[in-house]
Order: sequence, then C-alpha cells, then structure tokens
Amino acid sequence: MNNSVKTITKNASVLMLSQLITWGMALVLMIFLPRYLGAVGVGKFQLASSLWAIVSIVVSFGMDTYMTKEIARAPEKVNQLFSASVTLQILLFVLGAGGMTLYTRFANYPDDTVLIIAIIGAATFIGQLSLSCRAILNGLERMEFVSLSDIVAKGIATLVSIILLVLGYGVTAVAFVSILGSFVGLVTQLSALRRIGQLHFKPFDISLAQKILIASFPFFLINGFLVFYTQVDIVIISLLVSEEALGWYGAADRLFSTLLFIPTVFMAAVFPALSRMHSEGSERINNVSRLSFDLLLLAAVP
Repeated sequence: MNNSVKTITKNASVLMLSQLITWGMALVLMIFLPRYLGAVGVGKFQLASSLWAIVSIVVSFGMDTYMTKEIARAPEKVNQLFSASVTLQILLFVLGAGGMTLYTRFANYPDDTVLIIAIIGAATFIGQLSLSCRAILNGLERMEFVSLSDIVAKGIATLVSIILLVLGYGVTAVAFVSILGSFVGLVTQLSALRRIGQLHFKPFDISLAQKILIASFPFFLINGFLVFYTQVDIVIISLLVSEEALGWYGAADRLFSTLLFIPTVFMAAVFPALSRMHSEGSERINNVSRLSFDLLLLAAVP
C-alpha cells in the first residue's frame, strides 16, 4: 500500500471515528431538545441555524475548499492564505450580519426569536474562523487534530446543553452554549496549528485577496447550491406556519442530515490527497480516484 493510500485510510478512519462519536452526541441531544424545549423552542433554534447556514455561504465564499486545495499543494502558503481569507471573511460577515438584520425586520419574527438568531450569529462568526483553521489542517492532511477538535467541542457543548436543560433553562441558554462550542473548537484547532508549525498573521494583501475570491468562486457556487437547497425549506416554512410546526419539521430534518456524514468524511480525507497528487503529476491519482468512487458506491447502496 503506497503512502497516499495509507494517509487517506488513516485520515478517513480518524474522521469516521470522530463522526460516529459526535453523531451519537447529536442523537442524544436531539432526544433532550424536544422533550425539554418543546416544538416551539426547537423551531426557533432550527430557524436561526438555517438562516446563518445560508449567510455562511457568502461569508465562506468557497475559500475553505480553495485553501485546502492550495495548502495540500504548497504548504508554505499557509500564513498568507490564512491571513487574507480570515480578513475577507470578517468583511463578508459584516455584510451578512447587515443583511440578516434587514431580513429579520422584514419577516417580523418575535423578539425572542430575533435574540436566538443574534446569538447563533455570534457562534457562526467564531465557527467561520474555526473553519479556516480546519481548512489548513485538512490541507496538511492532519485530520487527527480535526477529529480531536470536533470531539472536544461537541462533547463540551452537548454536556453543558443537557445540564442546562435538566436544570430548567430554555432555548436562549442552549443557544449561548453554541458560542461556547464554537470557541472551544477554534482554540483547539489553533493550538494544533501552533503545535505542528507556527501560524503568523500577515498584513492584508489586496492582490492576493482578489486572487482568492476569483479562485474560490466555483467552490462558492457548488457549496452555495448544496447548502441553500438543504436549508431554504426551513426559512420558507417559517414564513408560512407556526414555530411549533417548524420545530417538528426541524427535528426530523436535523436527524436526517446527520446521516450524511459517511460521504462527507470520506471526501474530506480524499480531497487534499488528490489535490497534492495532481500537482505532483502522480500517476496514482487515477487509481486512487477509481478506488474512492468504488468505496463510495459500496457505502451508498446499503
């Protein structure tokens, strides 16, 4: 077995293990949320998550995927790409937050729902910074740190959420826990990056930023279509039915989406390796691509 296949196997294994653990955590939390928050509380939380998932399309702009591809080919570009992409994401998040403010006023959501949306927005901002760190780790093919970050962050968030629910706290408290989870994930990934190599923030380079936006645009279209397709139904339903009905729909939708972790994990492990082999002109890329397709097909049919 060559080194590329070994790396893919190792990364896919650690990611699959972490996804099984975090999926179990999500399943446990999904048992507690409807029971303690009720359908209305779940509806508010699901609406906020879906709205910010759509905004995140613009904030990320496909830059995470582009960074993973470029860093897999040229690891020495880490600091330049990280600095430029983070600065761009901060600017795009400000625009997205402004658009979200206008939309919530237009939709005339209740005040407590708007508060939940604002809290999830703060968690989303931290999460976007975390995704940039994840893109670097993916590009360096160090998925063990990505797995560790997911387990620690989601484990703490799940435990704290369950404790708060049992103690009688409501959806606002649970929403604040999402900020805690995002922050823990960011700190864990930054610590991992400092462990495997220094991460320095470089001055903003306008020409590099323009190049990143242009190169990321195809990924923005692909990711944007997928996310918008899976999340827009929640937003539309929120304008037509009560928050209680939205909560029942959201619970089922969230459970369904967690089952998509198998192809997500596998492609996260394969993508940087394929990108690296392409830049090296390796003849193994055809074999690895064929093997990857066969494995995904075997996993999809059952």
